Amino acid sequence: MSNPFEYIRNRVQQHNINQLARICNQVSKKFSDMPAIVIQWNNGGFNDVPISPNNRNGIAGQNKNAIINFLTANGAVNYHDTVFLFRDGPALATCEHNLPQWVRHQTAIPDVCTAAIRVNCITVKGLCGGSRIEFEPFDQAFNR
Repeated sequence: MSNPFEYIRNRVQQHNINQLARICNQVSKKFSDMPAIVIQWNNGGFNDVPISPNNRNGIAGQNKNAIINFLTANGAVNYHDTVFLFRDGPALATCEHNLPQWVRHQTAIPDVCTAAIRVNCITVKGLCGGSRIEFEPFDQAFNR
């Protein structure tokens, strides 16, 4: 018999993937040619100092909301704190380049996200009647 915890983990991951697919489908109906970042947050990255929960490095204001506010202040449109849509590629690149240093990878501290994906283009019923999502890993934005 396989591990029951693995089964539960797989079901939770599948639920998250299905939920993300629904969000991306809603966004793509309006903004098919605008790049986006899809972030899977890591709460452990904001709880590395027990006496200061939800703050990275134990410093007030270094939290998930601060990153979300930074992204939106730099041109992103926020969808469910998971998908961040930008007007064009250069706007996304400029925002990523200017991320605060505390957001980046730090030795012996969990990263703020477990995964980040850059979606370059979403084509719904494009050529040949098919759908296509052009994407690439974007972990370097948070892990460099």
